[in-house]
Amino acid sequence: MGLLNPWFLGGIVAVAWDGGKEASRAVRTAIPLLEKASKVVILTAPAAASRQFEPAGLQAYLDARGLTSEIQTLDGAGDAAPRLLKAALEVGADLLVAGAFGHPRLQEFVFGGATRTFLTAAAPSMFISH
Repeated sequence: MGLLNPWFLGGIVAVAWDGGKEASRAVRTAIPLLEKASKVVILTAPAAASRQFEPAGLQAYLDARGLTSEIQTLDGAGDAAPRLLKAALEVGADLLVAGAFGHPRLQEFVFGGATRTFLTAAAPSMFISH
């Protein structure tokens, strides 16, 4: 018998949200996992984003699918990935849903980025989509 992941059985799922197409695709793809979650937390760092977005829009999207969620807004500009990971751990997330490669891959390769930070993180488990 194999090990079962706790998030698959209804753990806490955090969503890293910046309003971009990559994050949107990740959320749409992760809906079956979000449906099993005991709690969904939308993590957002608007001061670190290059675009304007409204996390309440994602919350309304999830609500229309019968999924209750809460929004947690993180302060500060600059690289949001470490703060998103820390916040996910603080809320007890078993899984973090995030978009990947929101910048050109060469730029991410040379300068780093949220995707690289997420891929090298020890915890929580990641659901990443491009």
